Amino acid sequence: MSLYKSFFKDTFIYGLASITPRLVSFILVPIHTYVLSTASYSVNTNFYVYAAFLNVILTFGLETSFFRYFTAEKEKDQVVSTSTIMLAGGSLIFAVLAFPFSAEIAYFFGFDQPIIIQLLIGTVFFDTLVVIPFALLRVQGNSIHFALLRISNVLINLGLNIFLLMIVPHFSSGQWADLNWLSWLGDREAETADIFTANLIASLITFAMCLKLYKRKISFDTIIFKKLLTYGLPIMVSGIAYTINENLDKLMIARLISPEANGIYAGCYKLGVFMTIYIMAFRMGAEPFFFNQFGKENAKQSYSFVMTWFVLLACLCMLIVTGFIDFFADILLRQEAYKEALPIVPVILMANIMLGIYNNLGIWYKLTDKTRTGMYISIGGATLTILVLFVVIPLLGSIGGLDMTGLLICVAISHLVVYTFMAGISYYMGQKTYPVPYETKKIMLYLLLSAIIALFFFYVTRGREFINVLIILLFVVWIARKENLPGLIKDSNPS
Repeated sequence: MSLYKSFFKDTFIYGLASITPRLVSFILVPIHTYVLSTASYSVNTNFYVYAAFLNVILTFGLETSFFRYFTAEKEKDQVVSTSTIMLAGGSLIFAVLAFPFSAEIAYFFGFDQPIIIQLLIGTVFFDTLVVIPFALLRVQGNSIHFALLRISNVLINLGLNIFLLMIVPHFSSGQWADLNWLSWLGDREAETADIFTANLIASLITFAMCLKLYKRKISFDTIIFKKLLTYGLPIMVSGIAYTINENLDKLMIARLISPEANGIYAGCYKLGVFMTIYIMAFRMGAEPFFFNQFGKENAKQSYSFVMTWFVLLACLCMLIVTGFIDFFADILLRQEAYKEALPIVPVILMANIMLGIYNNLGIWYKLTDKTRTGMYISIGGATLTILVLFVVIPLLGSIGGLDMTGLLICVAISHLVVYTFMAGISYYMGQKTYPVPYETKKIMLYLLLSAIIALFFFYVTRGREFINVLIILLFVVWIARKENLPGLIKDSNPS
């Protein structure tokens, strides 16, 4: 059990590094939903959607490639240097080509201000440059250093958001009115640009903090370059498909329904932040762990054990959020208009669980160098997402006569369907190529039971937190007995 203790310790530290950004996001949501209208919140959301697409494209799938070949190659410095040159060169070319056409790009993507595109270019440029330093810290097990860098980034971002959105507007009159730059920042029409400015400055400072990790002999190995690119490009395509699955809805809702509906949807979607925190923390701890265990005795049993406990803790997270949904909504969504789409929350939480299962199942094609297969699965999911958003949702609105909330629920259900499809296909193909003895029946039981309880919380006992707490406690006790948790804890303690 010491192996699992080490895994969960790293996952906890990575979780802290992941939780802090999400906690900051948690703090920023009420600030943003208080300051921004639903339409402006849609602009804020779309900015980060485009940033997500660019981050995937500019990293070439090199993060996972880096893990794969850093552990496999003898010349590890060559892997670090070659990866760094690839990302730095690609991001620099992108910035040089895109910046002069920021006005045209802004018009094409529906932004009113070219400065938004300029801030986007700068942010993704510096975010790309820290990918390899962060990956190096993770693969070397330097989780504390990694966590400190991530936490510093988000705290700077938080401080700048508070300063620009809450403090500066009070300085735009009186004795501060002559400070032109300060009055511009206090311009209420520039609030979204203020948010993006804070993000850019935080990314720049984080890059500066990572500079010492770049102090290595600069060399470019063409053989390693080909290996990294061959392994990484299918992952990049998978990442694009994943980003489509995760974010295309937010772009299309603004066009198919309205920007206001997109702002409402995005606000309620943020209530899934707790599940996102958990999945991200788990992935950051699990990916290096899976690669390090590959080829060792009982590796497959370890993968199965990790999957079961991933699902259990994810189900518990879903029950807590749905059991106290009004409490969390009151904290995060500061205007009543944002709460219209609360029925999407249980569906989004379950969809995220299925996404997490898919991520865990996907280790089979990463370990066996069949990333192209993972790419095809992701493309299949993205195709299904596009079909639903471009065909099914418009039909439901025009023929089915669904109102805004009904359409948003359908969009959320599409997430659940797509991720369930992807997890099912990945499981089926993985068991043929690299069979892992997952506790499938038990996992399906946990998922079904927790889904029923979550819907019961939302539609029957909503607002009766005492009853929900009792049910959650009973669920935990049942799980503890079924999984023999006392025995696991006893085995993990050194004799």
